[in-house]
Amino acid sequence: MQEGFRYRMRERPPYVLPTLAILTISLILTYIVYSSQNGNTWLETGYPTKKTEGWRIRVCKIHQEIFIRDPYLPPKPLHAILNIDATKEPFKSFEHSSHAGQRNHKAVRQIIAEALHQQLLLISRRRNLEQKDDAGKEMGENYEDWVSLMERVAAVLLDDDPRNNYQRHFVPALTGGVWDFMSSEASLLETKLEQLKKLCA
Repeated sequence: MQEGFRYRMRERPPYVLPTLAILTISLILTYIVYSSQNGNTWLETGYPTKKTEGWRIRVCKIHQEIFIRDPYLPPKPLHAILNIDATKEPFKSFEHSSHAGQRNHKAVRQIIAEALHQQLLLISRRRNLEQKDDAGKEMGENYEDWVSLMERVAAVLLDDDPRNNYQRHFVPALTGGVWDFMSSEASLLETKLEQLKKLCA
């Protein structure tokens, strides 16, 4: 029996054992990386810590980037980046704009597209007024990041499924506080950030 086993081992192709070793090491490393990331929070990675829908991953990543840019600003709906009030019509009645053919669908998309266009025009004018010095170049780079952020926000809001889910789940949590107007900036920041953490958990 032992002789037969040794024979089979001698007859095994020479690349099998190294391949098995590499595969085992890869699996171990993958587990270590996954375990180390599994404890990270949404604010650290920008991604939800649990399995979730694609639209939620997109909006949570954008919210994390906004928070990193200004960690002292209480979170607001993504609409605010484009200077849009998500609590007003036609955005408020999102059930009437969820897909093409509904009465508010065209109006919602037009408002988003025009808002992005206006924000890009404002940035273009500001950049044209900048002096061509080191400070101006640095600000220009920041503008590029801001433009990228606004374009991704617009892309999410122009996509029917993400927009409607976001309006249903995120907008009430980030705007629904009855006593928000009486809260301090620090208290409002803490409250809204906790809401966002729950939504992106």
